[in-house]
Amino acid sequence: MEEVTTPSPRYVRANGIELAYEAFGSQDGEAMLLVAGLGAQMVTWQPTFCAALARRGFHVVRYDSRDVGLSQKFPGSAYTTADMADDAAGLIARLGISPAHVVGQSLGGMVAQELAIRHPLRVRSLALFSSTPDLSHFTELAASVGGPLPAAEREEFISRYSESEAMFASPDYPADQEWLRKVGGLVYDRGWYPEGRDRHIHALLTAPALTASLGSVGVPALVVHGGSDPLIRPSGGEALAGAIPGAELRIVPGMGHTLPTPLLDELAGAAAANARRAQLPSIHVLHQASG
Repeated sequence: MEEVTTPSPRYVRANGIELAYEAFGSQDGEAMLLVAGLGAQMVTWQPTFCAALARRGFHVVRYDSRDVGLSQKFPGSAYTTADMADDAAGLIARLGISPAHVVGQSLGGMVAQELAIRHPLRVRSLALFSSTPDLSHFTELAASVGGPLPAAEREEFISRYSESEAMFASPDYPADQEWLRKVGGLVYDRGWYPEGRDRHIHALLTAPALTASLGSVGVPALVVHGGSDPLIRPSGGEALAGAIPGAELRIVPGMGHTLPTPLLDELAGAAAANARRAQLPSIHVLHQASG
């Protein structure tokens, strides 16, 4: 596995809460914000994927969503995917990187959709991996997904984490156990917080169907979905691409509900190519014309 130097986390107050983030690549590049999935810390975006985007000239920002990792926790509080989208918009504004290209995976893709709908001037392009515009495309496996069981010792947690995450891979692209054990250690060391994951699940289960609202999205969009996704059927990606005007759809044969290590450079290239379709002046004109 290629080793990539990971930057130290930084902290910023956005949308009234404290968020932890990291940045890769030159600040002179166009900004690309990565939105991770349900209960997932920002370190689950592989550094090789971030570096592949940075090599293509982007200033890459990944962050811990609310209730995750090093960001602010919300004990006893419920929130929505719209709240999480407002966090992302606040982060983009606070870092001065508006409008940003946005890449979201799974629940992060749903948050990215709401971000584009609620805050169109903050988004320059969308790349949505393993996502859906509504809950109807989830498989039966989704009901049994609850994350790794609590573990008293670090090594036990790493083993349970890698076993749990391996469920989302596929026979054609098996889980990268070396990476899963490495990131499992990072997740443990930074602070595994199952209560936050539970509240993410609540936000997911109460998320509105976005199909109708996605018709207002006026930026280049790429939808990538695994043909063997065990969690969200490919129909979710198809419905998502069909709802966003001009969206490009890529169903990747054999890919599961993960970004497989062998495909990271290819997927980064696809997100970069989609981002380059964006023409900032025309986007502003479109938004202003739509009110």
